Amino acid sequence: MSNSILVTGSEGFIGRALCRRLQAEEFEVHRFSRSLGHQILSEEAFRPFYDKPIGQVVHLAGESFIPTSWETPGPFYAMNTLGTQRVLDFCRRMGSRLIYFSSFVYGAPKYLPIDEEHPIAPLNPYTHSRWLAEELCEFYSQRFSVDSAILRPFNIYGPGQDERFLISQCVGQWKRGERVQVKSLTPRRDYLYLDDLVEATLLVIRNRELSGVFNIGSGQSYSVQEILTTLQELIGPTFTFECVNQERIDEVPETRSSSRLQTTGLWNPRVSLREGLTRILREGAIL
Repeated sequence: MSNSILVTGSEGFIGRALCRRLQAEEFEVHRFSRSLGHQILSEEAFRPFYDKPIGQVVHLAGESFIPTSWETPGPFYAMNTLGTQRVLDFCRRMGSRLIYFSSFVYGAPKYLPIDEEHPIAPLNPYTHSRWLAEELCEFYSQRFSVDSAILRPFNIYGPGQDERFLISQCVGQWKRGERVQVKSLTPRRDYLYLDDLVEATLLVIRNRELSGVFNIGSGQSYSVQEILTTLQELIGPTFTFECVNQERIDEVPETRSSSRLQTTGLWNPRVSLREGLTRILREGAIL
């Protein structure tokens, strides 16, 4: 199989880290991103890659911030659902395998930990658009023989993440001398460090027989309170915070993953939450 890979969303938080690792592993990486002038809804955007021997496509591109999906759902369905259909058509034309990055589509958990067999219940336009894209992947696999693997990451964090997400937001507020403010202290989430996600993705890329759906998470959950307390321990007394006691629409109390990759012994995360937070602070020259 060709070691030539197309990565959509290549200039995003996950895409940059994945592309660096793929290049270090001597894969031939082709980048596809809005910031590079590519428009995923345009068939013409894929034309420059028609003559490349692309064996696999890692599809990361899309809209991802849940609160915005409530305000303007249209772009989420366009980018995440129809955009994925464009990528699937490219894979069909090229005979390429697709690795699709979905999201947490399970809604309020009926049991913990959450495995890949858990019922699907998208709670917002963002996760619904991702679920519809998964359905497209399944249809193209059955009807057009497009080989695919679907990754469902839980809460990914790491250096350089957008400040719309909890950990980066808290560190960013503190660096600017602001009092750190959060909406609620109680929600518990399964946080996975970026490098561990990249390792899991590389495993799936290297093993074409891995197909179907894979949760990607740490298997542990931490509350917002625990995140803030750990940051306070690492930074010191200058790190203070307050809670405004405001819940999001359809807030999920806790998420905690169980992954087929872990239960079969193929992959396990290596970076603890404390170590991951330490790396973020070191990257920002805080420690």
